[in-house]
Amino acid sequence: LKNVTVFAYSLGTVAKGIKIRGLSSFLMLFYNQVMGVPAALAGTAIMIALILDGITDPIVGVASDNTPSKWGRRHPYMYLSAVPFALTYLLLWTPPIGWSDTGLVIYMAVMVILVRFFDTLYEVPATALVPELTPDYNERTRIIGYRYLMGILGALIMTLYAYKVLF
Repeated sequence: LKNVTVFAYSLGTVAKGIKIRGLSSFLMLFYNQVMGVPAALAGTAIMIALILDGITDPIVGVASDNTPSKWGRRHPYMYLSAVPFALTYLLLWTPPIGWSDTGLVIYMAVMVILVRFFDTLYEVPATALVPELTPDYNERTRIIGYRYLMGILGALIMTLYAYKVLF
C-alpha cells in the first residue's frame, strides 16, 4: 500500500487514543474532584458503560461483516460515527453546572455510553478493514504499527490538553 493510504487510515486512530487516555486517566478525576460526583457513583457509571460496550462490540462487528453498500461494508459505520463521536466526547467534558449528583452521574453515564458506542462504530469496522486492505502479513503488521503510533499520539494530545486546559 502507498504510504499516504497507510497514513490516512492510521490517522483515524488519533481519536481512539484521545478517548482512551481521557476515559482511563481523567474521567473519574474530573467528575469526582472537579464536578463533585461521589467516586462510587462515577465508578458505577463507568462500569455500566463498559458492560454495554462489551455487548455492542460484537453486534457492530457482525453488522459490519454483513452490510452491503456502495462504499464497502466497513465504511458506512466509520463515516457515520465521526461527528457523533466528537460531539458526545465534547459534551462528556462539558457537563451542566448546578445539577445534583444524581443528575450528573446520569449525564455522565449517558455520555460515556454514547462515546464508547460511537467509538465502537468506528474502531470495530476500521480494525476489520486491515485484512481487506492487503493480504500480506508483513504489510498488515506495518499498518497496525502505524495505527498504534497514531493512537499514542492521540493519547499524548489528550494528556497535554487535560493538564493545560481542563485542570
